[in-house]
Amino acid sequence: MVTGRHPLALHRHGQLDGNGLRFSLTDLQCRSGPPSRLLPAWGDSHSQECCGNWTADGEYFVFQATRDGVTGIWAIREGSHSSPTSIPLPVQLTSGPIRFTSPLPSKDGKRIFAIGEQLRGELTKFDLKSQRFVRYLSGISAEQLNFSRDGQWVTYVTYPESLLWRSRIDGTQRQQLTVPPLQATEPRWSPNGQQIVFAGYMPGEKAHLYVIPAEGGSPDAISASSVGQPAAAGPQWSPDGNSVIFFEVNDLGLDRTSRILLLDLHTRQVSALPASEGLYSPRWSPDGRYVVAITLGRPRAPAL
Repeated sequence: MVTGRHPLALHRHGQLDGNGLRFSLTDLQCRSGPPSRLLPAWGDSHSQECCGNWTADGEYFVFQATRDGVTGIWAIREGSHSSPTSIPLPVQLTSGPIRFTSPLPSKDGKRIFAIGEQLRGELTKFDLKSQRFVRYLSGISAEQLNFSRDGQWVTYVTYPESLLWRSRIDGTQRQQLTVPPLQATEPRWSPNGQQIVFAGYMPGEKAHLYVIPAEGGSPDAISASSVGQPAAAGPQWSPDGNSVIFFEVNDLGLDRTSRILLLDLHTRQVSALPASEGLYSPRWSPDGRYVVAITLGRPRAPAL
């Protein structure tokens, strides 16, 4: 039985002398005591180190790791280490847009084989006249489109970079609104077309809400972000543009809880929507009098 998350771990550190074993754990609960982290001062719960191999001469240990949202290959020079904390910090071997995984050193120790991939998409729309999907905005690699109320502007998130952009619906006047390492998701135009609200997060942190001018500028965080606080998601403008509703989900083992929150943009006060426990993904009615949402959890099987 295993629970929890634990990246690259070390039972006993050593070289290729048969005295050590390094392995990756997705979940961790050991009856004989937990293994020690290989890189306790370097990795964290979001660095996602795994899939390591020694070179044939035992001089280096190579592995994959995700740091600041980028997955690549890293290496550690082996030696006589008195304790796991004395292991030197890893050296980055790859960089750039290609995602490298599963490194395997060659037998002669001169090369490292790895799987490289660059994720891309193609933006399409369904043409009613031709009854087929056609490229939209020249087929850019983007997702999560949202159109302004007047139908003249579109905002979207690039894939896989998760950067926020906006442009005219014909692709002209295209402008980037966010920069790395901030990751953007779920953008929504304000009713007057002057602002865009979105959920955003920094690598290793939970998401909270931002508002940014449609003409560009610095994103303004409108929801608090602190340790132990649930991530904010699904922002939706009120019809009058004075408030934003969103939801939070708490993962508590097998028990998941959710609720819908209302944020007043003038006072920045956040309040829970009455009777919204167990609901998520809210939507305003056009007149602003009602909110529709989805029930959290799986549908129950019918009783026999």
